[in-house]
Amino acid sequence: MLHTPFDALLAALDIAGSQKALADYLNITSPAVSDWYTSKKPIPRKHVKSMNKYIQINEVIDRPLPPDLLLTISTVVKEAEKRGVPINFSISVGNPDEFTSASLTH
Repeated sequence: MLHTPFDALLAALDIAGSQKALADYLNITSPAVSDWYTSKKPIPRKHVKSMNKYIQINEVIDRPLPPDLLLTISTVVKEAEKRGVPINFSISVGNPDEFTSASLTH
């Protein structure tokens, strides 16, 4: 389900846990997220798209992934897309409170 820009922001903030964590995931500054939250500036379409992906990934696994792990996966996937390399990723979970491994394959 795609969210409106502000709904996507609220849902992504809820998953990330803080404006800083969401900003880190989106590779932007915390004040930019704050400006969107206070409606000082509109949310750019590319960031709405990224937040919707972040929300969808977390809905599939039914619990939040650490933003730094998602940032790493996102960076690798974007680079692969630029190069035209198909890529898949999987995440293995051992203990419900920690991730045991993550792998990217092409």
